[in-house]
Amino acid sequence: MGVNHATAQDLKPTLAFTDRAGFFRNLSMGEIVAQILAARDQDPDKRLTNIVFMGIGEPFDNYVEMMRTIRQLNSKNGLGLGARVRAVRTIGQDH
Repeated sequence: MGVNHATAQDLKPTLAFTDRAGFFRNLSMGEIVAQILAARDQDPDKRLTNIVFMGIGEPFDNYVEMMRTIRQLNSKNGLGLGARVRAVRTIGQDH
């Protein structure tokens, strides 16, 4: 499953229709986790096997919330997902 971390895009290239809206704000850990829980709850018989941080913008521009989310997903008190279950797609922007 792909997880968005922001509510539009402020970087180029524009690859999707949603990218054209322009950057609004980064999402919080709670908002990112809510996407994952909503996907999981749509089909309780299926197990989440892969989560990719991607989509609108550059995931590393929302580094703190992305890392909080990853830690929560990995936590035994969270979803308890293994480290190999997640990936981050980046366009390689210099900071």
